Amino acid sequence: MKKTIIILLLGLLVISCSENTEQLVKSTEYTEVPMGDSKLNRKNRMIFYDGLLFTGKLIESNNGNIISVTEYKNGKQDGFQYTYYYNGNVNEERYYENGLKTGEHKGWWENGYLKFIYHYKNDVFDGNVKVWNETGLLFNDFNYVNGQEEGLQKAWYADGEIQANYIVKDNRKYGITGVKDCKTELPQLSDK
Repeated sequence: MKKTIIILLLGLLVISCSENTEQLVKSTEYTEVPMGDSKLNRKNRMIFYDGLLFTGKLIESNNGNIISVTEYKNGKQDGFQYTYYYNGNVNEERYYENGLKTGEHKGWWENGYLKFIYHYKNDVFDGNVKVWNETGLLFNDFNYVNGQEEGLQKAWYADGEIQANYIVKDNRKYGITGVKDCKTELPQLSDK
């Protein structure tokens, strides 16, 4: 009799837990929602709409200007995210899968020049990462594997002079790391 009661209680516990889990998995149909909608709620890095995990586009605007468009699936960022300058130019283009940054991410300066190209895998840098200054000159050119620097790494000053030029292999850096100024001035010789 005691075993039967324990088995029934365990069964009841399993059934009640599975019903709660099923409720959490329910999500909205694909929809476009403006940021600030009163039915929108953020909890534990998840987006809910009217109590359900949100699937669709979240659109943020200010005075009629679109500031960002972000795609979600089952409450997590999934798909493209675009942010815009007030003049309408694209600021950033990012891509997410299941809430994690992945693939190529690009950014532009307000003047239209490329600002960065990052490559992600599972929310960490993986591949080439480049950064340009506002005038269009390359500032950084780094390489990553699973979030760690690996291979050739280069950085430049605003005037185009090399700041760092090194290789990372097995977590060791070889070359000019930019810790000290790479510019060298030779002493002037006098004719005295």
